[in-house]
Amino acid sequence: MNFNPVIFSIPIFITLILIEIIYAFIKRPSYYKAADTISNINCGIGDQVIGMMAKVFTIGIYQYLYEHYRIYTFESNLLNSIIIFILVDFLYYWKHRMSHEINILWLGHSIHHQSEEYNLSVALRQSWFDKFFSFPFYLPLAIIGFDTQSFVVAVGLNLLYQFWVHTEVIDRMGFLEYFMSTPSHHRVHHARNPEYIDKNHGGVFIIWDKFFGTFKKEIETPVYGVTQPINTWNAFYANFMPWLKIFNEVGKVNTFKDRLLVWVKPPGWRPDYLGGQMTVPIVDKKQYHKFSTTPPKIITYYLVQSFIVFLGVVAVFLTNYPKLGFEIQLSLSFLVFWYIINYGLLFENQKVGYLSEFFKLIGVILFSLFFLTDVIQLGFIIYAVVSIVLLAIIYSRNSNFANG
Repeated sequence: MNFNPVIFSIPIFITLILIEIIYAFIKRPSYYKAADTISNINCGIGDQVIGMMAKVFTIGIYQYLYEHYRIYTFESNLLNSIIIFILVDFLYYWKHRMSHEINILWLGHSIHHQSEEYNLSVALRQSWFDKFFSFPFYLPLAIIGFDTQSFVVAVGLNLLYQFWVHTEVIDRMGFLEYFMSTPSHHRVHHARNPEYIDKNHGGVFIIWDKFFGTFKKEIETPVYGVTQPINTWNAFYANFMPWLKIFNEVGKVNTFKDRLLVWVKPPGWRPDYLGGQMTVPIVDKKQYHKFSTTPPKIITYYLVQSFIVFLGVVAVFLTNYPKLGFEIQLSLSFLVFWYIINYGLLFENQKVGYLSEFFKLIGVILFSLFFLTDVIQLGFIIYAVVSIVLLAIIYSRNSNFANG
């Protein structure tokens, strides 16, 4: 039950993203932006760290239902593996569709749609809270009688398939367009063009959309993102922003009934006395500008090299998470989220980011002294000290660029 295809596929994800980045560097230099890419991947990292801690709750409930309430037992064989894979995708369609049609579910899922770019890194932009709302959709599989390991593998493979459809490099795919989810179909799903909103929810198979009336063919060039752009590179803030918005909406309504309805109605719902359902704004491509910031190049170089090291450490952390002691798990998780916050602050030129980065590096040194030994400990300490010196030099030369 410890096997997770997503965790073990991280090196493949990163390799494919690097290949697409090289392609973009040659063919489309603006296809990847460092701040957006790092923000996307940081959302995925946070999701995996929280998922490691939360699976006691989410997977635990599935296992409990399977052990005590299953009505049949499906043996582990090829046929049953295919059956559960298809059932998982069918339930994923409804989970995904409801996540676009019910506000409280959209709170989690909307994070995946926030990027205004569309490349493989967007596939890793996952919500930190969506799993708590979405896992009940799969619980019927436990009651039917599919064991927990089969379920975990099927869900993992479903997510793995969806990775490659997040690209503009691949155009149409011939006969596969009729029954599989393809990059073209999924580009429609990520578009904020009014005609594309809430279309093409299928994970692996597009047949569910065609059967239930939510399919839309890609015709007009998509404009990506949510209808109200978040305008931040901070993955931490991006995951909490939807909650702030919905509480703001709840505060505007007058009755207890309407406060409840805000949570269960579609995104953008308001009672009639506040104007009713908000319409999806038409995208004026001439006036539309993507969110961007212009930190000094030396800061970008510092953050990119830091992120490469960070990725390596996170990969080792997630792969070995079950073997680590609770103190190390907690300390490393805290540092991971501190790193995530700082990338956003520094890409946005926030002065507080420099101060936070300094104390974070002190935290790395303390972690190394308490939990690491020998060459690994020395390596982390040296890296942290060198980073502090570089940070001080960068700040002293570029502090006039930073925002308050």
